[in-house]
Amino acid sequence: MVASAAVLQAPGGQVALEITVRNSGSTAASLDFLDVGGGGTCTVPRQLEAGETYTCSATIDVIGAAGQVVSGAVVARLNGDGGSASAEAAWEVAITFPGPYVLDVSFAPGLPLGHIVVNIGNAGNDDVLVEEVSASGAGVGNGETTCKGEATGESGGGASSKGRLSLPAGTSASCTIKLKLNPLLLGLWPLTVTVDGATDSGRAAHGLAQLLLGD
Repeated sequence: MVASAAVLQAPGGQVALEITVRNSGSTAASLDFLDVGGGGTCTVPRQLEAGETYTCSATIDVIGAAGQVVSGAVVARLNGDGGSASAEAAWEVAITFPGPYVLDVSFAPGLPLGHIVVNIGNAGNDDVLVEEVSASGAGVGNGETTCKGEATGESGGGASSKGRLSLPAGTSASCTIKLKLNPLLLGLWPLTVTVDGATDSGRAAHGLAQLLLGD
């Protein structure tokens, strides 16, 4: 017997199982019992000739926390002249995070071209640990990013902070990005600031903002 399942985003939902039962004996048998734990197109009893296969689908409810693997089994029993036989097929459903946790990223207005202040807001319900704030774009060279209460750092090809910034639910913070700009390249494509981190439950957190310099 074979049963297959899928992957669900937290907190879970319905999963369609595709179930195949084969009478591998040499005589006909009756499929009298098929426990799938849900509704669907599986109907018993039904007669299966020797070597015959029965395929059906069933829908089950699966609930779990992100990162959890929920498992179960489908059980079938056939009865015939040669006696009875039971079979069991396990299924597993991985519960995943429902996409990235979104952070609000915006540029503070009215600042000199040599440095940009970026505001990072956490309007959600989870605490976030910001792990990196980076800037890239035409004309942006090596620079430094400083977030309030946070470590600073440099990286080639743009400005980057590799420290960690705690951003509890409902709070915001600001980061100053010092840019080494090439005026000949400004305006070709936007300055892009990305913010990456994770919630206290391990869900990826991400934010992005763009600004066309030199306009």
